[in-house]
Amino acid sequence: MVYLIDIKLVQNRLAFDIVLIKTVIPYIRSVFKYFLPLLFLCLICCNTSNEPLLIATAANMQAPMQELMAKFEETRKIDCELSVASSGKLATQIKNGAPFDVFVSADTVYPGQLFSENLIVNNPQVYGYGMLCLCDTEVNEGLAFTYEHLSMANKIAVANPDIAPYGKAAVEALEKVYPDYRDKLLYGESIGQTALFVRSGAATLGILSKSMKQAIEEKGGKCVSIKTSLYNPIAQAVGVIKGSKQQKAALEFQKFLLSNQGKEILDKFGYSQ
Repeated sequence: MVYLIDIKLVQNRLAFDIVLIKTVIPYIRSVFKYFLPLLFLCLICCNTSNEPLLIATAANMQAPMQELMAKFEETRKIDCELSVASSGKLATQIKNGAPFDVFVSADTVYPGQLFSENLIVNNPQVYGYGMLCLCDTEVNEGLAFTYEHLSMANKIAVANPDIAPYGKAAVEALEKVYPDYRDKLLYGESIGQTALFVRSGAATLGILSKSMKQAIEEKGGKCVSIKTSLYNPIAQAVGVIKGSKQQKAALEFQKFLLSNQGKEILDKFGYSQ
């Protein structure tokens, strides 16, 4: 059987296909050039918008941070999640790649180290100054940070001065008032664990952050402030982690913490500006 092929028809069809391809290709290029990057960006936004902002927080800031987060979530509509530990431990976790977005430290040293190692976006900002207080779970009208009172304690709980800024400040104060403190110390991994030692009765006295005063006294204990002249100022700084996938939200939280709204909450918990 012989098939007759109309050469002219084939040529016309080929010519039409070539014109069609030349017309369509620029549109395909436009899709790849403009639409796909936008689609990719939208997918990223969709994937991260539901993820909470991860805030690494020094233990002394746990109570005020709960209130700060609630206000931030209410006004900014951004969910937050808290991770609490000593500043030194959190800094080590950040160096090891922990997926935090914000670091709220109990000093300026650890954020400064992270900044020098290019792990924090901008120079860390001081958000407040912490203060020490002496706490006792038994109501003691004569409670005071004196040699006489400290010498009567079976154990004095302090945070580990090697990793907790409040522990370092506590030791500085003890050195000036009660030099014989070493045999009586009970170290907590953080100021939070130190507070637990006091509440459980494992230690007669504890040197804690003033931000914990309200919680201790609500449980029937008593706290008195320790003179700030006995220890170096506890400047506390905040920084945004460079590897954060939510830097815009993280920077917004930092701005909120440094705002008048943030300072009002910090004032309630005994932080000075």
